[in-house]
Amino acid sequence: MSRRPQLLLALSRLQSPPPSAARTLSTLQNVGFPVVHSPGATPNVIYCHGLGGAYNLPLPVKTQEYVTQLKGRGFTRFQYRNVQDVSQVWHVDNWLEDLVDLLDRMYPEVGAQVIMACSAGAHAALRATIARPEKVHSLLLLAPGVGLDLSYMDRLIPGSVRLLKQGKRVLHPAVKGGYNACVDLQCLTDYVNSCISNSPSSIPIKCPVRVLHGKKDPIVPYQNSVNFVKKLQSNDVKLQLLDDQGHNIQLIPEVIGMLDDLLSKNPDRQQEEERDEPPRQYQAHNSKL
Repeated sequence: MSRRPQLLLALSRLQSPPPSAARTLSTLQNVGFPVVHSPGATPNVIYCHGLGGAYNLPLPVKTQEYVTQLKGRGFTRFQYRNVQDVSQVWHVDNWLEDLVDLLDRMYPEVGAQVIMACSAGAHAALRATIARPEKVHSLLLLAPGVGLDLSYMDRLIPGSVRLLKQGKRVLHPAVKGGYNACVDLQCLTDYVNSCISNSPSSIPIKCPVRVLHGKKDPIVPYQNSVNFVKKLQSNDVKLQLLDDQGHNIQLIPEVIGMLDDLLSKNPDRQQEEERDEPPRQYQAHNSKL
């Protein structure tokens, strides 16, 4: 039996853990936003949803089941503060603050973590990795929202850029089960300007990085990920382009393969390799770049 049917069979047998199985670390008491943590071996995986998403959608829930039940690792998923409040203008800096807060709180008990981030969640995850490099074991990015400009809003909502430039607020659409977000010209301009992929210089991230991007993504062109990985300083970067995927990638075998790869890595050994090896930009797998 090939790897893909085996993985699908294993996933079909997973059962959602009862509420009592999701415990809270002592360091997560009094966090100002929803957090679900399942304990397990390290490295722990922490999931960051994208704009219009939520922490209780099928992807994070199924990934939690896979990581905890089949891999025996810890898993954390959280929802950024004020996600459901469309009266407040969204800002990616608030997401960055929430993620850094979690990394700081959890580090004494779980050590460096694997960050799994989707879409705009990757923007905050990348900046958090630069801010707290010792607390990030590795990165798994799904359709990362990097290298964007304001035109992406017109791909989501035709004519929205004109409204934003008129000073109006726009509701960013949600995925099924997620939440709309209120955006304006300033918050989106800040998003573009603070995106580390839009910088002409190399990106000072040296942990292992895995990126999956669908060639049919109508929101973030896959070429953005191709350009992004070339700038990373890490010696251990892999990009996989998926011919049959759009923007909202689910827990498909390719995601599991990348996740398994990262979970198998020894953080002490990878730090030694970073000191000894010359920089290498990226490897592309199963793709025509």
